[in-house]
Amino acid sequence: MPKRDPLLTACAYPSKGTLAMPDIAPEYPPHNSVSFRSVCEHRARLYASGNANLQDAVDFCQRWADARGLPDLIGQDGVQDVMARAFTELRHDR
Repeated sequence: MPKRDPLLTACAYPSKGTLAMPDIAPEYPPHNSVSFRSVCEHRARLYASGNANLQDAVDFCQRWADARGLPDLIGQDGVQDVMARAFTELRHDR
């Protein structure tokens, strides 16, 4: 069974009232932007449901990307584009 990523676990099961980011073990490899998109979409849903404020949700997504080196892989503009699309698409779904 593969190791669980602590940040994916935190995204799937956020603690009540907190968006604390767990420590990241160095053996976790960078993930691709499809996984990042899922993290962003989940945080956008938490924001839309009132379970997170916008700043915390976006900051979590940015830290997740930074921890995996995504700005180096797809550029900071690419990271911000994925985040913006997740939050914008959710707004259009209402």
